Amino acid sequence: MKWISDDLGLVASPQEASQLAATASVEDTTYLVPAFTGLGAPYWDSTAKAALWGMTRHTGKAEIIRASEECIAYQIADIVDIMTEASSVSIAALRVDGGSTRDKFLMQFQSDILNIPVMVSNVEELSGTGAAFMAGIGMRLYKLEDVMETVK
Repeated sequence: MKWISDDLGLVASPQEASQLAATASVEDTTYLVPAFTGLGAPYWDSTAKAALWGMTRHTGKAEIIRASEECIAYQIADIVDIMTEASSVSIAALRVDGGSTRDKFLMQFQSDILNIPVMVSNVEELSGTGAAFMAGIGMRLYKLEDVMETVK
């Protein structure tokens, strides 16, 4: 999304990206391969190049932004699929935190393609508070539902 906002100047904020992505034509087939510095997990191909694919004359700003958001979810889905296959354990829900989790379009799309609930933390960055939350849940001071919001 940094490319969309900082380099292309298509949006000023992640909130604006979410709103525009939601207005994109459902018939548009634009797809972004986000290999700006190669492909990371789970493919690890440092020679891969980024590409916008499937554009038509009707592809516009909203469709490019939607493709940029969707590629994040597709990459996470690839990792979840590999984890599920390697562990033979089905993932019942995806628990998430971080700045991108405030993007309602992205979180809903992630839930839709994984076909599982995405549980968004009420705290944007759990790096510093995650251990405290887990200890509190472990000690039954509060429930998991108290610190997570579920997208279905």
